[in-house]
Amino acid sequence: MESEYINANYIFGYTSPREYIATQGPLPTSKNDFWRMVWEQNSPTIVMITQCVEKGRVKCDHYWPFDSDPTDYGSITITMTSESVLPEWTVRDFTLEQNREIRAVRHFQFTAWPDHGVPETPDSLLRFIRTVRGQIPRNSGPSVIHC
Repeated sequence: MESEYINANYIFGYTSPREYIATQGPLPTSKNDFWRMVWEQNSPTIVMITQCVEKGRVKCDHYWPFDSDPTDYGSITITMTSESVLPEWTVRDFTLEQNREIRAVRHFQFTAWPDHGVPETPDSLLRFIRTVRGQIPRNSGPSVIHC
């Protein structure tokens, strides 16, 4: 069931008053709404700063396909075209298809954030931020950031 609401807000950036969208991690009931927002906002990038499960508690649903098989999220079909697992983060590329229109989205997941704590040093987080910023397409929709 799709709704007309998702808990998200625009965040002012250096180049635009709507450069980012901050939202909570999708839950099983909001995955379709999340992907619809990504589509409607023409977001080229999703940044996830959490694990799906922390200390045995679900923080965010696994809202993307587990493999390269196309998966439907409401009216949008998502296909994972690549996944690069690195020591401190993972980068995934997706294609989104709706009504025969296809778009690319890159998903960055920071995996080095410890459960219920903070990193010992900011080094890995700063490297992650520089990597993400360097790969966001210019003149695109807002990047979606969650958790």
